[in-house]
Amino acid sequence: MSEKKYENIYVLIAAAGCSRRMKQFKPLLPLHDMCILESTLKNFQDAGLHNIITVVGYRKQKMIPILKKSGVLIVENNAYDETDMLESIRLGLQSVPPRADAVFLCPADVALVSPFTVQELIAHHRAFPSSVLLPAYHGECGHPPLFTRPVMEALTHYRGDKGMRGVLEMFQDDTEILEVPDPEILEDADLPKDYERLKAAVKNRAVPSVQVCEDIWDYVKTPSRVRAHCRAVEKTALKLAEAFEARHDSRNSRLIDITVLSRAALLHDMLKTQPHHAKAAADMLELMGYCGVAGCVRYHKQLPTHFLDTVNETTLLYLADRLVTEDQSVSLAERFLQKKAGFTGNTEALECLERDRKTAEHLYKLIRGEKP
Repeated sequence: MSEKKYENIYVLIAAAGCSRRMKQFKPLLPLHDMCILESTLKNFQDAGLHNIITVVGYRKQKMIPILKKSGVLIVENNAYDETDMLESIRLGLQSVPPRADAVFLCPADVALVSPFTVQELIAHHRAFPSSVLLPAYHGECGHPPLFTRPVMEALTHYRGDKGMRGVLEMFQDDTEILEVPDPEILEDADLPKDYERLKAAVKNRAVPSVQVCEDIWDYVKTPSRVRAHCRAVEKTALKLAEAFEARHDSRNSRLIDITVLSRAALLHDMLKTQPHHAKAAADMLELMGYCGVAGCVRYHKQLPTHFLDTVNETTLLYLADRLVTEDQSVSLAERFLQKKAGFTGNTEALECLERDRKTAEHLYKLIRGEKP
């Protein structure tokens, strides 16, 4: 992604505090294969944002090498033990150049916000400009807020006793709220139990929950008939997986990741009304961090040849999708007869349909152990 696309959008990360409630220093706590601070930085960078300012104070000697490696601008708050986060924000804002239109403010421990959410906030800000833009999940606002120049000025000069809340109240009549399908905007590591939840979330991050699948449907406005189709495909795919595992006596270990298969089925047609919907959906899911299901979704329309002799979540979804029309189960013969009738006279489409039929029949025999 071109850096120029977001050259006037800055990110300010506050990482100067002592993490008193956590008892451990939050930014440097491990989170999968990096620390919390690195994860927070990476999410913004993966969204295409590279104008990042990080304010450090406590344990800055440990943090500065990490930040230099990430290529961000470092601002030091040497009075971190005597000041609050708002003072760190003021220091950081001094390094935001006049050309900046807006700035994201983010604590260092909000580590799992998806790059998709960041990009959606920017797109919404450009379409519906406001002084303050807040992301929300199920009506609850979270991080990172996006502030324009007037808010930056207000933050710099505010001397009231309400902190950030006092500044936000000044702009309550010019605040937009964007509902996003990202529960991680609400999560941080303020307490030990929060850190444990973050660790669990990052372990399962590649696969969305059923609730998030439904949130995504709502966000992209997936039609009800398509949702019904996706649920029917999920049911069929799980039955195929059960039959396959029964044939291979997998009592001691799962051959198929049922959770991946379920979520991929629910989301495979989420962008059905768009051109090239399989690729569009997979690209979106990858940006959201759901790489565990994105591949299955990407190939549910056209299967790469190296999958043809493999039974996995991708091939099970491919076959299940061809055993369902609308929300009703059908045989492969019925499915392709219906499709063929719609392509009369279209030689190229009929040739593609014939290849699809042969692939589906091959997979059916491979999975079910019998001809369709």
